[in-house]
Amino acid sequence: MNNQKFNGESLYVLPDSEKGDKSLKICIDFDATSEQPKFKRNDYVLISQSEQHQWVGQIADVERIICPMGQYSDNTIEYLRRQVLAPDTVRPLRVVRLFEVRIIGQYIDDELDVPLNNILPGALVSKLDEKRIRNLINIPQIKTYSDKSQNVVGIIQNAENIPLTIDRLIIRDHIGVGGASGRGKSNLNENLVAIAQQEGCCIIQHDAKPDFRYIEKANTDSHPAIQANWEKFKDYGLKPRGAKDVFRIAIANHLPPDDVKVDMILGFNASDLNPELLAQLLSPGTDQASINAQDNLVKAIYGLRRRDYTLNDIVAEVQRRRADDETAQNNYQAADLIHPMTVDSILRKINSNRQRLDWLDTVGNSVNRGDINKSKHLASNKNPQKVQRFTPEHIFKSGRIIMIDYHNISKDDENSYAIILEYLLRQAHDYVLNSDLNIVEMIDEAHRVFNNTSRRASALVKSFTKFAREGRVKGHWMIVSTQLFSDIDPEVRENLNTRFVLQQNTRDAAKIATENMGSDFIDTVDISKNP
Repeated sequence: MNNQKFNGESLYVLPDSEKGDKSLKICIDFDATSEQPKFKRNDYVLISQSEQHQWVGQIADVERIICPMGQYSDNTIEYLRRQVLAPDTVRPLRVVRLFEVRIIGQYIDDELDVPLNNILPGALVSKLDEKRIRNLINIPQIKTYSDKSQNVVGIIQNAENIPLTIDRLIIRDHIGVGGASGRGKSNLNENLVAIAQQEGCCIIQHDAKPDFRYIEKANTDSHPAIQANWEKFKDYGLKPRGAKDVFRIAIANHLPPDDVKVDMILGFNASDLNPELLAQLLSPGTDQASINAQDNLVKAIYGLRRRDYTLNDIVAEVQRRRADDETAQNNYQAADLIHPMTVDSILRKINSNRQRLDWLDTVGNSVNRGDINKSKHLASNKNPQKVQRFTPEHIFKSGRIIMIDYHNISKDDENSYAIILEYLLRQAHDYVLNSDLNIVEMIDEAHRVFNNTSRRASALVKSFTKFAREGRVKGHWMIVSTQLFSDIDPEVRENLNTRFVLQQNTRDAAKIATENMGSDFIDTVDISKNP
């Protein structure tokens, strides 16, 4: 076969593969004095036997570099030198690089299918073109919006620097974002939110740390690396800009600093919340006594049988079910009575947690906030602002970012974060069932509430998986952001069909993060660098 050139290099399939039909070895013959060869690990390649016989693969293994001079101990290289390379190509300053290529499929009538034919030694290998790469890994076409920005969130470095794009179909199937601290999760999350907004979705952004208090302002970071990134993405219409149409909601008694604009102060009554999560909130703990108390609390809450109730109503119902009370024995079935010691334990825990639950039963309260001369908040006018219930029909709107500022709630009390999150997920899901609006929820710090160790997480995961399954069709879509995918429940991970995996702290964490790529995928990736 003629020694043809591709990007300054000649690639050939070697004759013996040790791993069967799913992988093969190739060699690259190049001039050692030339620039660094363009082929590298994880590149997508086209393997051509002829125009009718073509395969797609991905370079998997780290290459070895061998100079074709002197004696050979590798029969494969000797065979290649004698059978493929012409004598005049074997000269000083020529070297051979070896790669392993994992075969993805074979082109049959221009459609990618399972490999049907064996690849013969001497087949030529070249980089896959952009169109085929986009079709192969399901990357949408670039889309330009009215403000000249595009649906680009990154660059695919192992695919000839092709822009990494997303669209509403990818968002629809739910997205996971995972990476260690300082690796760009927040920036990526905001890019995803911005594209969802451009696609006409309403976004509920659960700001748990919080990280996103000032998104209405353009990024002013002058760090050289940040400025270099802006320059890199300038061609895609991306530049520092503040978010538009932001509706910020603060939680009652947990308001942000006065320089943060708040449009609504959100409160809850006990009757608004999931009874199972509320029971775990009122009587936290994983020991058997706490679990018993939680189970009895759930019975008491369901036993109220009314539309609206408060924490005080729950306390009164627990007291009415005291097993040593004669009136209770006459009014309740034996199975619905609560042991006196359990009643006392529940009441002690509720009383000790009342200060922590200062956001509960606050609907209708008046709030005076900040110095009117310093703050531009709606809550800082001369008339006190009322704490309100969540009213979806007045809040949800196409193209709006609804920012939920949890202030210090998620940091100090993950149970409170979990129950408020579940409430808002439920509000959004109920709304889309009877609406054409698409709602995207960006859940920050997901590992705090979707962990796989607490009973609270079990109830929240149950709700999340229901909403995620039904939401794909109904228009309720999720972006779940976490430090480590290994810290969130497997049922949550299974619903995240697209994952953006930033640098992971350990190989085990990286393996779980990329589990949907196959069990051996992580062995082909350098976890010391961002993909």
